[in-house]
Amino acid sequence: MGIHSSHWPCVAVHANQNATKDHTDEKSSHLGFDNILPFGEFHDGWLLFPRLGIHIPIYPGDIILIRGASLSHQAWGWQGKGRLVVVPFAFADCHLFPVEHVGRIRHPTPIFGDQYSQVRRQCPTKVLPTFV
Repeated sequence: MGIHSSHWPCVAVHANQNATKDHTDEKSSHLGFDNILPFGEFHDGWLLFPRLGIHIPIYPGDIILIRGASLSHQAWGWQGKGRLVVVPFAFADCHLFPVEHVGRIRHPTPIFGDQYSQVRRQCPTKVLPTFV
């Protein structure tokens, strides 16, 4: 049995929405990537990462992979006839098995132990440029 025995495939569908503020995906797993798949007749759409100071343009048919559980993000500013965003993901919800108290891992340190800290010391984060 793996570290996340409570993974379940799921899908989120967002139609014609713009988030009012940045967020992390509460039910997504820290161990994988969420796929963001935008469709429709729209333009001028953006995916914002406010805490990183990065924003990238989004076009119909793009495939975006992020760790939505860890990375604060926000969709913003699309124009046109409509936008549909499909986000297939796996989640590990703390309410899946309430009797067993299976919790959702919120930080990678318990999974990777001291190796995570060692790698972070050897490879510190770098300031990323803003994409326009």
